[in-house]
Amino acid sequence: MAMRTRIVALGRALAISSSPHNSVSSAFSTSASSNGNEPSTQQSQPLLTGMAEFLQTVQRCRARKHVFDQYKTQNVFQPSPWAGLNNWFLFYHLNRPQNLHSTLDMVEFLDGAKHALEATMMAMYSREFANFAVGAIDKSEYADQLRASLEPVSLDALQQFIKYTEDAGIRTEMQRLDIHAAYLVGAQYHRVARRPSTNASGVQIVDAPVDERIRIQVCFEITEHVNVKLPEDDEPELLKKENVSIWQFESVVNSPETIDWMIEPLNLVSGA
Repeated sequence: MAMRTRIVALGRALAISSSPHNSVSSAFSTSASSNGNEPSTQQSQPLLTGMAEFLQTVQRCRARKHVFDQYKTQNVFQPSPWAGLNNWFLFYHLNRPQNLHSTLDMVEFLDGAKHALEATMMAMYSREFANFAVGAIDKSEYADQLRASLEPVSLDALQQFIKYTEDAGIRTEMQRLDIHAAYLVGAQYHRVARRPSTNASGVQIVDAPVDERIRIQVCFEITEHVNVKLPEDDEPELLKKENVSIWQFESVVNSPETIDWMIEPLNLVSGA
């Protein structure tokens, strides 16, 4: 299931609102561009490729080594005896966007990601949304939030799953979600053409506009507290389950204005 969530001010906005549909652009600590204006949503300069891009990114990483050292002391990276090279690789990809004119603050990002995880899962596994899914109520604030966050096919799949369990007499409700840790475990930078990069004859279009995109994977160590009532039960039983959940955040990063994080959880979950 692919779930999409906009998060701005990952920590602050989500702490204020329980909506899973928030944006996160303030998780980027923007610096002033050379002309003193905010960068536009269009590419401000041609993107470097090949060795030129590699050398520029390495230079940027070296200039920000103090940030990398802070990430290590602040437990941004998942503990591992073999993490050294992998952590540098993650940091390299975080610094590859060329027109963002910003530095991604992963400490703030992870803090906000925790709020996004909690708000979204509490909405998905609420009794209100379950009642909406089976048609017991016509309107639901949680349903509106999830409708804004999920692709239609994903929302339909979630509703069908909940309807199936409800029809089977199984009642579930998330009571609390404890988040013990959140770590950066993956980062990939890539470029996507905004429109076809070849003409009708199949000839490559020179300087076709592209979007810079970045994917960030966050691993959460959580404990789910869920009320479960089976058909033969008189009262629900509170079950506690420890879990490890990985969510992927993805956004265009051409400029701060283009940041619109999408979240893809659930297809990356393993029990612990």
